[in-house]
Amino acid sequence: MKEFEAEHKVRYLGYFDGYVQYIPLSVTIAVMTEIVEMLQNPSQNSDKIKNAIYELWLTTKHEKLSEDDRTNLLAIYFTKLKMYPPQSVAFVLRDFSDTSHFFPSWAEIKVVLDKHSGWRNQLIRCLRAVATQNKPK
Repeated sequence: MKEFEAEHKVRYLGYFDGYVQYIPLSVTIAVMTEIVEMLQNPSQNSDKIKNAIYELWLTTKHEKLSEDDRTNLLAIYFTKLKMYPPQSVAFVLRDFSDTSHFFPSWAEIKVVLDKHSGWRNQLIRCLRAVATQNKPK
């Protein structure tokens, strides 16, 4: 692999979407970090994600929880959901709201979100791993 990388002036990125992916050496760690931030963009769409979770909560049955427990549960879901594209989150949660009688577990949501936006998250993880490996210490 090292020989292939040197010959083609690329760096191994990872395996996603069914293929081994490489990135040109001309793409710097700083650019990769910017790309990850741009793809991920968790803070920019926080309200959209919070609204989608809350709508799901209001439209499904769930265990009776104290206000603190509900707040903590929704905060944990929000933290996990903001790592996904907001459009995917809104679509998936709206679908759960329309089709589920009960508030779904995180595992149920994750399975559907990964199918809906898996390649994008794989790309983000690969870029993050490469950027982290190559950060100056």
